[in-house]
Amino acid sequence: MSQPQYLSLQETKTLFEKPEYKQIVETLRYKGDDGKDCFEYDAYNPFGTGYLQEKYKVPRMGAEDAMRLAETVKTIPFTLMAKEFLAQSGTTGIGGAAYLVPVKIHSILQTYASPPDIINDVSMVVLPASEIPGKTVDVTIAKRSSYYPHATASGAKAPEEELGFTKATLDFSKTLTVNFNIGNDLLEDTPQFSLIETHIRMAGAEMGKRSSTEVLAVMASTTDGDGTMNTKAASEDAMTIGELWDAVNTNIVDEFIPDRVIGPMEIMKQVLADVTTTAYATDFHNAAITGNSIGNLFGLTWIRCDHPSLWTETSHLPTDCIAYVFSKDYSYLSGRKRWLRIENYSDPVRDLVGAVITGRQDTVSIYDDSVCKISE
Repeated sequence: MSQPQYLSLQETKTLFEKPEYKQIVETLRYKGDDGKDCFEYDAYNPFGTGYLQEKYKVPRMGAEDAMRLAETVKTIPFTLMAKEFLAQSGTTGIGGAAYLVPVKIHSILQTYASPPDIINDVSMVVLPASEIPGKTVDVTIAKRSSYYPHATASGAKAPEEELGFTKATLDFSKTLTVNFNIGNDLLEDTPQFSLIETHIRMAGAEMGKRSSTEVLAVMASTTDGDGTMNTKAASEDAMTIGELWDAVNTNIVDEFIPDRVIGPMEIMKQVLADVTTTAYATDFHNAAITGNSIGNLFGLTWIRCDHPSLWTETSHLPTDCIAYVFSKDYSYLSGRKRWLRIENYSDPVRDLVGAVITGRQDTVSIYDDSVCKISE
């Protein structure tokens, strides 16, 4: 019988006691901006792969040890890990086997933040913290025409053009914050780890939603970059395929081929109900119903986003919906200075009382005329 790939309590404690991993362990008590202990997986983590660990040349964990440690985080539920790696390990503060607890918490936060978060769906790239040295980053945007190739005779000098530029700025001065809302009553006497995990999940989901709020606020204006965002009106609460295609064509006229559309489920329902889809309705409708997603339509990838900024409530129903048709490789660029950092945090579980999740991100539009906003 093959041996399990994940580590036991004793194996984990032994792993962190290896002399070659001393430097990794020493980096994990990370001081945040306020001088208090915090845990930021992307900066410092037990695998030694954080961007600040790389900056300070901290050796990475060996491949085999890292694989087994990762399997441990993946396999053991939070409730069991907290009981085993804290209650029985006898560690105080972030130490020994308890290092896996904040890693597991980060994993849960990431898992529940991702579904409602559209930042990766709409951005050509999301700059990581390792590429953001300060609180702002200037993004130079070349005029689209400056990229047009010219035909020249063999051996002739390539024509020189004066390049036109505009500039957008990613600003990371605003901090997004979510409290865990974990009270001492969940930790005293018999810790209620299952309820604690529920709070962690909810905090992650709310961070994902807030990320989408920030991105959609930029999409609503789309004024940072070169050009002007296109706009189209659609039938009230009854968008048709033809109206969607009109929006596509406005971008095509500006020499951008859109590949994505983002909007609430209500708009997807309206398009499905459009009788003009009769000629190809069977496959299209079946894919939407059986697969719970429209998927691709005319080369457009549908992104479902039911954020309240994309509709108006009328009698408890979404009306006057908004959608965006855009080209992912040209439309928006984002950056994350920090994401899912756990602050006010030194003891792996006890300090979840008062701990907060923080992030700093921003988005700018690049080629504004690669976007068309459809309003009902």
